[in-house]
Amino acid sequence: MKLKSALALAAFCLSFNLCAAPATDASIEELLNLTQVQSTLDAAYAQLEQVMKDGMNQTLQGQRMNPKQQAAADKLPARMAKIIREEMTWEKMKPQLMVVYRDIFTQEEINGLIDFYKTPTGQTMTRKMPQVLQKSVQISQNMMMQVMPKMQQLMQETVDEIRAAGENENAGKEKSGKNRK
Repeated sequence: MKLKSALALAAFCLSFNLCAAPATDASIEELLNLTQVQSTLDAAYAQLEQVMKDGMNQTLQGQRMNPKQQAAADKLPARMAKIIREEMTWEKMKPQLMVVYRDIFTQEEINGLIDFYKTPTGQTMTRKMPQVLQKSVQISQNMMMQVMPKMQQLMQETVDEIRAAGENENAGKEKSGKNRK
């Protein structure tokens, strides 16, 4: 009897979750507008070129380059940022974000988020979140700069290990070929 009650309760709970109303496009758009996703994206793209320059400088640090090589390296971040800005426009990203929000949030949850972002606290969150993200990215970049030498060393050790294993295998094949003669 207890098993039947538990199964009935589980089925009821499951059906309630499955019946939750999917979020409407209009409500998702309102939430995206309230959270200023487009302007946050634009601000991120504005910083992108500098982030790429910093990464390029870190990667090429200590390498000597002639003027032509330096000119090519200097152009790369701007060219990469341009491609990203062209290919990852708001017009292309918005429909995909709409699907993500629809898949993850119910209408009730979207309504709650809309209500929150209309409050002074929600508006403060929207206004300050780009700063939080920027500082978070800076922290991540600084941490990556600390980790990169270790990663490069590990990669070099692995490449050396792979080469040595290949040379040992080739040397073994050459010996066995000579012994057969």
